[in-house]
Amino acid sequence: MLRTRATSRTLTCARLKLGHRSVAGLAVLALLALSPACGGGGGGPGPDGAGQGLVLVSFLQNGVGNLALNNKLEFRFSEAVNPATISTASLQIREGPSFGRAVTGTTVVVGSTVFFEPQLPGLCDLSDSGFKPDTQYRVTLVGFPEEFSIKNTQDQPLRSTLNYEFHTRLDTDPLLFTDQIAATAPVVTASTPQNGTPVVRVETTPGQVNQIVLNISENLDPCTISDATVLFFEYQRGDPTVFNLDAGTGRNSGFTPIIDADPGNPFSWGPIAGGETNLPPNQQRIRALLELTQTFATTTLTVTPEFGRFPENALCVLQLTFGIK
Repeated sequence: MLRTRATSRTLTCARLKLGHRSVAGLAVLALLALSPACGGGGGGPGPDGAGQGLVLVSFLQNGVGNLALNNKLEFRFSEAVNPATISTASLQIREGPSFGRAVTGTTVVVGSTVFFEPQLPGLCDLSDSGFKPDTQYRVTLVGFPEEFSIKNTQDQPLRSTLNYEFHTRLDTDPLLFTDQIAATAPVVTASTPQNGTPVVRVETTPGQVNQIVLNISENLDPCTISDATVLFFEYQRGDPTVFNLDAGTGRNSGFTPIIDADPGNPFSWGPIAGGETNLPPNQQRIRALLELTQTFATTTLTVTPEFGRFPENALCVLQLTFGIK
């Protein structure tokens, strides 16, 4: 719940109220069973032409025909990999069996294992997604004798260049995305402004904007983020120092926040002189831009009002509904 209160012409106050665990209703998705590893290299010469060199033990997703769009690729090597030798030149992931579009994503090296994390979508049309539905992908790991080959920490290269393929799920597949935390609905883990913050400035400086930033416990289906599932409304506006009845609505024109306690009614701010600010739901919509940003570690939903400003001296409520999955 955001509560704004004008203390001068340039400074106003606000408060945010989010329903307890307000995001729920996650469609439970079974974890994708990946096929066992197949393929891999053998020994390879060192930089002087002698020695075994680096060996690929397994690529877990090789030959998979139903990969989810938010699956990491996992490459297991025989020994520790030099992170400096992992690049878009030495580890190539492209659409199609030939030299197609490169997949956007991030590589992470953990000892002898290399992970590729495809970019996760924030848009419903998946145009910003690293992996696309129903698409064949070719993976190339560059080895000896190329200069930019993958190497171990002893500067020995992968024995030879290796190629693999996999295919992603159909866009109609209910398991197009795997469930990060199985059988658990996503929840809001943190918010800025925090729930119950009594004072938030309404920005008036050019270039500055007011935003509500919500951290979510796991990845979301971007098609479930819209103005039908994320509701932002102004429920009351008035001078909190004044108590009287509005002639048109019969409601109090002023209200006083109770800073140390949440109101029992999420659409009010608790008791005031003369009674509680009981307000009808959905009084006036606050139009806002919704931006979903996701990685394998974080999911963030940012709500930015049009023109970058919260309404002044207003009681506002942000609701995340069960339609978010």
